[in-house]
Amino acid sequence: MNLKLDGKNWVPAFAGMTTNIRLHRAVLRTFHTTVYALMARRRQAREAALQLLYQRDVNPEIDQHIAHEMLDELVETEDLREFAWQIYTGTLSTAEEVDKKIQAVSENWRVSRMSPTDRNIIRMGIYEMTMMGTAPAVVLDECIEIAKAFGSVQSGQFVNGVLDKMIPEVTE
Repeated sequence: MNLKLDGKNWVPAFAGMTTNIRLHRAVLRTFHTTVYALMARRRQAREAALQLLYQRDVNPEIDQHIAHEMLDELVETEDLREFAWQIYTGTLSTAEEVDKKIQAVSENWRVSRMSPTDRNIIRMGIYEMTMMGTAPAVVLDECIEIAKAFGSVQSGQFVNGVLDKMIPEVTE
């Protein structure tokens, strides 16, 4: 057994490691708390983007100014509003192209027959993976959770099935 002098006492050499382990655990807890807080904040922005997309889907004549006002009410901070707006406008600009990809992988489901919530979550997820570079695993998890919160009982499974088929295409 290795001994070291700690002040006036000889202690086993590994005794100081408990302090390091406690410190390490505290740092990890802080890191995980920060990561989860960021994910929760980003989810709020994704949910706001979905609400704007849904609104646009059921009311195509909606003015961009009104959409901005809605976003200001839904999201507290400027950085999250910018993130949500990027998802919203990017998803709208790529919707036609994305719908063709969705149609190719969704068996027996025309995009127009999908619920507006599911359709827009899928569009949003594909946009975020392809154009924003978000990791597919993160997008899949976030979209499934949002589908469970905003969609029907089957929405989480449906969104998972369609987005999962899109991942190989996205990562190529």
